[in-house]
Amino acid sequence: MRACDPFDSAPGIHPTRADLSMLPGHDSLAGSFDHNRANQPPTSSQIGSNSVQRSARRQPKLRYVAVVSDYVIPEPEPKPIDEKLSIELRHLADNAVLKGNPSGDEKCENCRFYLEPYKEISYCWHQKLRILVGAKWWCQWWDPIPEDQQ
Repeated sequence: MRACDPFDSAPGIHPTRADLSMLPGHDSLAGSFDHNRANQPPTSSQIGSNSVQRSARRQPKLRYVAVVSDYVIPEPEPKPIDEKLSIELRHLADNAVLKGNPSGDEKCENCRFYLEPYKEISYCWHQKLRILVGAKWWCQWWDPIPEDQQ
């Protein structure tokens, strides 16, 4: 192990670029580390200067950045509430004789309970259904839109 080597820290954690520039021997412009220059004692002209005293007092404060993990998000799976709702909706569809095809001219888009007749999928506000339905669907409670509402 070399002295002052900034990469001899915990595995997976590396100092940031700003932290490296504070280390002795680091050339901030080139982005490299010179081990020979870091291990040299100060020259005679530097001994009384403030730069040596300042650098001796100032210890580098390294901030560490964690490396991104290899965690993979698991595939979504249905929860118990999803299964419960699926069963309830299946019973609702069976009881309502809800069909995915229109029965002649009778279809959800021209039913009074279809909330937005200009949309392909909309909410049916019939008291027995109250679910999203398709415009081309049909159920036993189909009721035409009254003439005064058209």
